[in-house]
Formats: sequence, C-alpha cells, structure tokens
Amino acid sequence: MNSLFTDLSIETVTSVDISPSDPAAGESTNYDIIFTADTDIPKESYIVITLPPDITVSTVNAGGSTVLDTCANLFDSSVTLTCTVGTDADGTTTIKVEGLFPENDNSGQFGIDLGLLLNPSTTGETGDFQIDIFSPNDDAIASETEGGDSNSVDIKTPVDDAS
Repeated sequence: MNSLFTDLSIETVTSVDISPSDPAAGESTNYDIIFTADTDIPKESYIVITLPPDITVSTVNAGGSTVLDTCANLFDSSVTLTCTVGTDADGTTTIKVEGLFPENDNSGQFGIDLGLLLNPSTTGETGDFQIDIFSPNDDAIASETEGGDSNSVDIKTPVDDAS
C-alpha cells in the first residue's frame, strides 16, 4: 500500500549576507539583510528575523520606543514592507517583516534594509541572526542554515575623528 502523504520539509535559506552600514561598536545603524530562497514562497508569506542577544533595536530616533525607523525592500522600492518588533518565548528580539512576497511563487534573492539597530558595545563577532519564512497560514517554509558563525557580523573598533 502506498502512502498518500509524505513528510514536509523546511527548505533552506541560502547565501545569507548581513551587514551593518556602520560596523563600529556601540553605534546605531541600519542593517542590510540579503538572502536567497530556493523554493517558491507563497504570496503574503512573512519573515521573522531573530536578532542575536548582543544586537538590539535602537531607541535613538524613536523617543525611547522600540520601533524601527527604516523597513525597506533593498531591491524594489515600490514594494512596501511592514516591520514589527517583538520578542520570542526566550525574550529574544524578533522582527516580523511583511510585504516582501507580493506575488505568487516568489523565489530568488531578497533584501531588507532595517534600522536603526544598536551594535554591541564591544568589538568582535556578534551572535548569529536567525531567518525564518512562514506561509500566510503560519506554516514554516524556509529557515537559515545552521552553520557556525556564517550569519554573525564583525563589529569593529570605532575610529575617533582626530581633527
């Protein structure tokens, strides 16, 4: 007897590149997050980006609030994104990004500009960012690969202006 059902598998998000505009320690800056989805992503799916514990949402331009002042599509400025800051069950900061998949069967490279995020106060590599893609029905579709420090960011020593 043949089975009518097979196990569902979550596809892998590949070619993840996360880079701060200003990698100096302690700086509030925008982050570009670029990744490739090698599977068809349904229309109105959304992304959840989990920040490493040493990177937080900056309150510099938000009057003390935890909101992003930048949430933009890097590759198509006509596509409007909505970003919502939250926390997961462990108290880790998450950013839910909606609007990146406006068509049916989206695949390929995607990019998001997020800001302001606050770099850690010390230099070195951050913890890993986690990227997960969910269908409109909240089913997991794709996730970043679990691979060491491939999704960390190198924070550098700030350079003071000597003038």
